[in-house]
Amino acid sequence: MITLILLCLIVLAVTYAVFFGIFKLIWILCRSNRNTWPLLLAGACTLALAVLTTLGGWWGVHKIMEPFQTMRTAIKNNPQPIYGQHTYKTDLAPYSLTVVDGMDFSDWINFDDGSVKLGIDTNVFKSKESDKQTYLAGAILRRRHPEDETFQGTWQKLKETENFKGRLHVVSEENVMVNGMKGYLVNAIAYTNRGPLPFWLEAVETEPQMTYYLLLSAIGKEDKTEQIKRILQSFRSSRLPVATPDNFQELTAAPQQP
Repeated sequence: MITLILLCLIVLAVTYAVFFGIFKLIWILCRSNRNTWPLLLAGACTLALAVLTTLGGWWGVHKIMEPFQTMRTAIKNNPQPIYGQHTYKTDLAPYSLTVVDGMDFSDWINFDDGSVKLGIDTNVFKSKESDKQTYLAGAILRRRHPEDETFQGTWQKLKETENFKGRLHVVSEENVMVNGMKGYLVNAIAYTNRGPLPFWLEAVETEPQMTYYLLLSAIGKEDKTEQIKRILQSFRSSRLPVATPDNFQELTAAPQQP
């Protein structure tokens, strides 16, 4: 904290010196050697710039943190760890997910061509031994795409790009059906600077030219494969058949190849 304060003071001093040099040069060109006005104007400009920078930084942090406010409030109101399955459908209607333990998602973060929800098992913030746990993290992305674009085609191009060659190992990929909706399921490992990161990615075409992408990864050493599969298979709409013990195999089975 002290280092940060010192850096801020140094930046303010340098900024003040720059403004003073500019105004002093103007006064010299105007054939005046007085320092009063250059000193005052440099101080006023430095103060104005500091205020604008502070307000801009506050606004930026606020915009970044705003989608996570609901999640932060839920953690504050319920500080005890959550275990078991529950249905997540906050701002996801008419769709929902069956998530496990403290898994929760942010509000929608909107972009030009889509929106994303970022999620994490909030139990990691409630336990003193969070660094020893394995927890789920992921995202829900929805995107309206051109009529001739498919996830399979986009995924194939992605795998062939130079940035991913040698850094992405595909364990499996297959066509699936999720509660009557066409989907594509990928299990892969991304090799990052911090080591291998296994993940599951499911693309579900909920309607023509509208696809939801469900990304999940287990952070830690514990195997969370079964939990991840249950979450991916649970994506459903109230307008579509819901999987039951009787029709589960039929609704989630991969389509027959011609």
